[in-house]
Amino acid sequence: MTNHHKKCEGQNRLPHFFLTIALLLAVPLTILSQTVTVKAPLTPEQAEQLKKELKKDPEGLISIARQLLEQGDFEGARTFADLSEKAAKGDYPPALKLYAEIERTNQEMIGRSFALNSNFERAIDAWQNLNVSTMKPENIEEYALSYFYLGKHAEALEIALQGLKIYPKSTRLNRTAMMSSVELGLFDDAVTYGKTLFATKSNEGFFDTDYYYHGRAYDGIQQYEDAIRQYKQALNTSIDQHIINHDAIRSDLLQAIANLGAAYMEQAQAAEGSTQTQAYRKADALYAELIVLSPESIENATFMRARINAYLDPNLTDGLALPFYQKIIELITPHTKKDASDKAMLSEALRYMISYYTNIKNDPSTAKDYALKLYDLDPDNDLAQKLLGLEKKEVFPKR
Repeated sequence: MTNHHKKCEGQNRLPHFFLTIALLLAVPLTILSQTVTVKAPLTPEQAEQLKKELKKDPEGLISIARQLLEQGDFEGARTFADLSEKAAKGDYPPALKLYAEIERTNQEMIGRSFALNSNFERAIDAWQNLNVSTMKPENIEEYALSYFYLGKHAEALEIALQGLKIYPKSTRLNRTAMMSSVELGLFDDAVTYGKTLFATKSNEGFFDTDYYYHGRAYDGIQQYEDAIRQYKQALNTSIDQHIINHDAIRSDLLQAIANLGAAYMEQAQAAEGSTQTQAYRKADALYAELIVLSPESIENATFMRARINAYLDPNLTDGLALPFYQKIIELITPHTKKDASDKAMLSEALRYMISYYTNIKNDPSTAKDYALKLYDLDPDNDLAQKLLGLEKKEVFPKR
């Protein structure tokens, strides 16, 4: 290359150099914006320093505003959003967006404060105009629970389901969905929400109400074994996980046991052979458990055990029902006033005893004692009068 060419080349480069400098100077200010990390609340000195440093930097100012908002400093966020608009010399879209976020977040916090102080109506008032999808998960949970605590179960379920679309593994949203569904009679759905609830990782653990409502859900679809298991789990939760009165849980547990016993009785009466025997024995075990858990149910539960064992021993050969009918006589005879149920149970027990001592034990003296008790129970009863003849015949009707 000649010296002339080198000289020309150097001369040609100069305009390009100055052009590059000019382009750099023309770069918009936002590209050169400073990134500053702050921690709320700012001291007055920090605030003034930032205002001076970022006076002509709308993006830097809005960044400060956004950080303050995220840290709950609404006033500081608003101040720096205002400054960003001034720096932009007019409407500044990021600032307008932030104003809306400040208002929404402020409403969320107001609602949360009311909810945590059990002022559920005012919490709902603060939240009801917000878009659930923009709310923090913990506030959606409180929103749904606020409706539930007010007995507005349909609304509670609606908010919980909106939240579950975003946070499907939320322990508290699944809990509220389960409880609301139970109260609305949507038991199949409640069972599903309960299963999801117990599959979540709960930092606060599971409460007696969790197991109780899941038990009620199973109860509602007549899956009594599952209901009983959940009720028992509710009763066995540690004291720090107790929320409701355990009398309610115990009452539903006893009813579920009775219901399952009745279901096995029905199953047994529709079956034959070993299937029938197995069903009767399951029912018998349930009524035995009922007596242990609820001593006040001893009369009815003992009567059911007497009948079951009479079914298992229809010829009275083994006297399986004997101790239970004896117990019925012992329990009901002292009643000063006997209602129709008392009389029916006592009459059946006395007839069994007469039949057993007449036909199995061949003990007419003891049989006569029971016949006299039957006569005393109902002097006008034709059967009682006939039984006093102590004829050797079947006096305990087949079932």
